[in-house]
Amino acid sequence: MLRSMGRDRAALVIVAALCVVALATVGVRYLWLRADRQATEHTVAELTQHTREAVALLRSVSTIRASADVSNGKVRAERDRVRAVALLLHTDLDRAKAETTASAIGAFVSGSQANDLTACLIGVSQALNQLSVGDGRAIQSLQKVEGPCRRAGVQ
Repeated sequence: MLRSMGRDRAALVIVAALCVVALATVGVRYLWLRADRQATEHTVAELTQHTREAVALLRSVSTIRASADVSNGKVRAERDRVRAVALLLHTDLDRAKAETTASAIGAFVSGSQANDLTACLIGVSQALNQLSVGDGRAIQSLQKVEGPCRRAGVQ
């Protein structure tokens, strides 16, 4: 009987030792997984913050882009309007040149009117050349010859 009690105790000690080893293993595993979970939660929090910042930046850029698109549309409309005016002016200039060539300027126009007409045609021609190469000073060139053009009767 003493032997059987000794065996029972030895078995109990072995079982207890195994339980202690299992509990220690589970405890170490828990601590390790807890540290991993905390690191993962920290990474998720950082990524969430970066995502929020990226979304805010995207919204800001989208707003700026929409504003730029509206502005660009206005600039295009103005450019198209200026081109249409330039085309009309070019047509008028061609017509004026043809009429000037066909008629005898000296018979109908005094010397000063001829000079005004020449200055007008040269100024308009210069403005059209500037417009054709994209020079933004074309309107200013037209404004410079407005007086001679009016005096010459070109409107």
